Amino acid sequence: MVQHCLNADCIVFPGILEVSQSQNVTVVGATPAFRLENAIKLLPKFNEQNVEEYLIGFEKVAEINNWLQDSYASVLHAMLVGRV
Repeated sequence: MVQHCLNADCIVFPGILEVSQSQNVTVVGATPAFRLENAIKLLPKFNEQNVEEYLIGFEKVAEINNWLQDSYASVLHAMLVGRV
């Protein structure tokens, strides 16, 4: 059970938010929002000579970081260059 205290009054939230005394809010159990610019930093530069190896590595990075498959096209579009 989570409590939110402001002065001496406390409000109880059933497991949704944890609020510290400094009023910082943390959403429990939420995954961070997908950000394309952060995703691109995790991947090596594309090598058009070895596309299959790059895609296997891409899938591993995506799985480790729990990217939704809906975001794969955006990341690949930003990374793939040359003749694919």
